[in-house]
Amino acid sequence: MSKYVIALKDPGCKNVAKVGGKAANLHLLTAAGYNVPSGFCITTNAYRDFVQADEILSGYFTELAPLTAEEVDAIALLSHKICEHLYARKIPESIVADILRKLNKHGVVDAYAVRSSSDSEDSLDASFAGIHETYLNVTGEENLLTAVRDCWLSLFSERAIAYRINKGFRHSSVAIAVVVQKLVVAEASGVMFTADPVNNDRDTVCIDANFGLGESIVSGTANADHYRVTRGKICDKRITVKHIAANIDADGGIDYEKVALDKQNLQVLPDYEILQLAALGQSIRKTFASEQDIEWCWCAGEYYIVQSRPITTLFPVWQFADNRPRILFSYAHWQMMTRPISPLGCSLWRLMFPIGKKQLTAESSYMAPLAGRLYIDGTEVLYFKIFRKLLPKIIGLLDVTMGRAVAVACNRPRFLRTTRSGIAIIMRWAKVVIPIIWRAGFCILWINSAEYFTRAAGYREKVATALNNDLAAAIDDAGAIKLIQESAGRFEAIKLAHFITFGVLSEKCIRYLFRKWSNSEVDFTVLTKAVPNDISGEMGLAFGNLAEMVRDNVDPLADLEPSIVAVVIRKLIVQDGKFVAAMNEFLGKYGMRCSGEVDVACPRWRENAVIFAAPICNHIRCNPKNQQQARFRESEHNAGEYMAQLVECVGQTRGGWVKARIAKRLLEIYRNTFGLREYPKYLMMTLFDIYRKKLLAIGNKLAKNRIIGDDKDVFWLSLDELYDLLKTGRDNQLLNRIAERKTEYSNFGRMQPPRVITESGEIVTAVQEGGSESTGCLFGTAVSAGVATGRARIVFDPSLVQIERGDILIAPYTDPGWTPLFMSASALVTEIGGLMTHGTVVAREYGIPAVTCVDNATTKICDGQIIRVDGNRGCVEIID
Repeated sequence: MSKYVIALKDPGCKNVAKVGGKAANLHLLTAAGYNVPSGFCITTNAYRDFVQADEILSGYFTELAPLTAEEVDAIALLSHKICEHLYARKIPESIVADILRKLNKHGVVDAYAVRSSSDSEDSLDASFAGIHETYLNVTGEENLLTAVRDCWLSLFSERAIAYRINKGFRHSSVAIAVVVQKLVVAEASGVMFTADPVNNDRDTVCIDANFGLGESIVSGTANADHYRVTRGKICDKRITVKHIAANIDADGGIDYEKVALDKQNLQVLPDYEILQLAALGQSIRKTFASEQDIEWCWCAGEYYIVQSRPITTLFPVWQFADNRPRILFSYAHWQMMTRPISPLGCSLWRLMFPIGKKQLTAESSYMAPLAGRLYIDGTEVLYFKIFRKLLPKIIGLLDVTMGRAVAVACNRPRFLRTTRSGIAIIMRWAKVVIPIIWRAGFCILWINSAEYFTRAAGYREKVATALNNDLAAAIDDAGAIKLIQESAGRFEAIKLAHFITFGVLSEKCIRYLFRKWSNSEVDFTVLTKAVPNDISGEMGLAFGNLAEMVRDNVDPLADLEPSIVAVVIRKLIVQDGKFVAAMNEFLGKYGMRCSGEVDVACPRWRENAVIFAAPICNHIRCNPKNQQQARFRESEHNAGEYMAQLVECVGQTRGGWVKARIAKRLLEIYRNTFGLREYPKYLMMTLFDIYRKKLLAIGNKLAKNRIIGDDKDVFWLSLDELYDLLKTGRDNQLLNRIAERKTEYSNFGRMQPPRVITESGEIVTAVQEGGSESTGCLFGTAVSAGVATGRARIVFDPSLVQIERGDILIAPYTDPGWTPLFMSASALVTEIGGLMTHGTVVAREYGIPAVTCVDNATTKICDGQIIRVDGNRGCVEIID
């Protein structure tokens, strides 16, 4: 058997390390009986022997290792040097002999397609599509050997080097094989995706087609017809004017020729051929058990498959037991954190979700983990007409764009045709909803609104104390995990959800009654400032007090940097008892918070107090001394006066004394509950902090016994897996599984999670209201009034960024961990959010304009650009 050459039909050709991803896939297609042009593969052994014992190349690998993808010039220089060096090397005679021997068997006079096949390409997480070279219509021995060398050299093109850097591949570890196939002189060719690569829909096959060879489409040099087939029917056809087609050149290679005028507007494939090709694609998808990107050609009435690789850019889809239409919406957007959550974090949230569980410690089937994000299956609720109207509006309070997309999805004919109702569905959701409504009604009618906070705080303290006591009394670590599962399964925070409910209801009542009684609109912007019992507002004030204590210990003339402030903080922790007491009090109340706090794997503030250095530095540089407290007191006074004016206004109408009492009651409820909107989450984060402490303690023991690498590795397991590990002992595959999940998590981080998806993975979108970007503005949702102009600061981690006074904060999302930055920003722009999300409420509190749901704001706006944020119209204008 040849060391360097193997036939595509040979069973050994399924070894990816030997023949590369492209050749291995072609072998599988050939073995499955698909029409694949015959040929052979020059294995990675040939490439490795070509570059073996090359000290100069090893030196280049050393130079490449530290480079980032952004170092374009350095990559270009090394790419040129490596290719120049390798081109000068002679292909060993033993390799040449093997190639020519195989070529003579196939027919040296034939024309061939010569394609690169890297051992790292065409995998589920790295396609390398278009990265390595392909040569068509290669004839003759010398030309073929030159094409093989050029394929090897394409491993070191600038784009190949950059791609490997982005994907984390070591340059010295990859190798490349070369596929040689007889060329099909195609009458038509193209590309087929077995799922829509744009909207993620697995039920749609997308086909691009042009006359001649497929190179015209792959290279992007010619127009192509575009066909879409959904569930066996052509749902869309776009017939383009095809001016150019790629054909074989008599002298070798390909030639781009003009398409005859009478063919330019013709449909490349007739409808019956489109359906046949789509069915072929579906069959290939089943063969590989994954969605495929397929290159095909048509000749003499037959389809040939010349390449098939996984589509690596699709967002995952949840596998349901039936084929009914479903609507899933993103809990990640709802919780204001779109980066992936750890496996244990996902496990925890699925335990807490109160629907779709057979027992207390089971994970909900109504919450699906996809690419490290959680999606709620809201299909059953949307079966009911009233909720098809109501639920999108409720969701819209937290993310306007998501609310609109849910409205679009649940009113589609296909979804409406499959709606069903039944007592079982009603009871599943009623068990959760009715207690909330009951508590809300009871409190609104009978409880003094000033007692709301006392009740909420008392419940939080009771639950936290009970959990701490239970964990301390646990007989072993497995028992502690079971207690955590039971605690999460009870979802204690839902017992406080009625505060949010009747806060929203009181607002609706106030709007309605004041319009009816006095024909006036209530300015809720005034009422929502400096509200009592606002955990985020109080945290902001407490943080400001810490910052002021640090300010008193820094040189007012110094050019402040976070490193300087960090030194001062460390000094105060050692020397200043008053500062230590203030810091301990702050961490005692808010130390369980952090950026990305909904993931239990994220370190909490209490674990590293110096993390406040950057935000404290921002506060000192951007805010006058004690301004924050003064602003709060002023807002509190204004809100009190405004409430009195409103009550007096309705009191002067007919039946005013009754109206005044009702208005006063509703206004007090609104003020006293608005601050409690985040208290359920505050309770959750309190419990998360307790869970985290215990999980890290368990992780520390496992790491000491060398069962896991370090204490934080526990977050790469589900709670069930951790429980089983503690009960049964060592798991031989555990370290590999953790390593795989870390790699998977890194890949998930590059995915953009959609707001709303269906059972087929289709990403549902809705038209954004407000305007068009063609006007020079980016449009979103106006959530805090005002207009501000300033320098854009793109922020992904609030603990690492310095902003100047007047800067405009641009972020994918915000959560309570971002609160310190709001003190310095002049406006806020986020990619997700709604009227009731944390960032917008805090923006209104500080009186700065805010616009949310600005799609891709962090990429469309450049750091340092001068922009204008109009919080009245919901637009962001890029000025410079």
